[in-house]
Amino acid sequence: MRNIAVAIAMASLVATTSTAHAEHAAPPSIQVTGHAELSAAPDVAEFTVTIVSKSRDAVAASNDTTQRSDAVIAALRKFVSGAGAVRTEGFAVSPEYRWDRGEQILVGYRAFNRIGVELADLARVGGATAAALDAGADTIADLRFSLKDDTELRARALAMAANRARQKADAIAESLGLRVVRVLSAVEAGSAVGPPRPMQARTSRFAAAKAATTPTIAPGPIEVHASITLTLEISD
Repeated sequence: MRNIAVAIAMASLVATTSTAHAEHAAPPSIQVTGHAELSAAPDVAEFTVTIVSKSRDAVAASNDTTQRSDAVIAALRKFVSGAGAVRTEGFAVSPEYRWDRGEQILVGYRAFNRIGVELADLARVGGATAAALDAGADTIADLRFSLKDDTELRARALAMAANRARQKADAIAESLGLRVVRVLSAVEAGSAVGPPRPMQARTSRFAAAKAATTPTIAPGPIEVHASITLTLEISD
């Protein structure tokens, strides 16, 4: 009799556990991902200006770079005015050597200065680069375009991606004779540039002669990619 009682108790425990598990089991669901892409014209341009001097004397190389840098910065600030910013990003003086029969021989010094320029008036970009070159810059590099504030564009892209995901879910459920009950979770999925961030416009790098004419700058649009993955409860 005792063995029968134990068997009954164990069967009751298994039944209770199974019922509790069923009550807490995840509801039937489907998972879908929506993608969206929006674009906007850039409103900020950035580029770098470099000045390089070489001399057998470190002070001479440094002085030449400093003098030309001052002239370039003055020209850029006058041209950029209140539509941007001009800042020094790096200055260095380093020795240069050559090797002769396994011996390192000092041949001179190289002074380098890099200036960063940010400009909100894109129509002035070409003129700003020409002004820098005319004032003594050696190289204009790393021209890139972006949005000063992409918050609204990203929010719109996310909303569009979420709507597309929900439309997919409704279509799938309807085709199976089911219906969407509710959204269980919404996750911002990854994209090529982050979750989600604006893609940078193409980065240009070019060196120009001192007598260069003002170049025509034609930036392309900035794109924002967004992806949303929804998990939705379904029912018949």
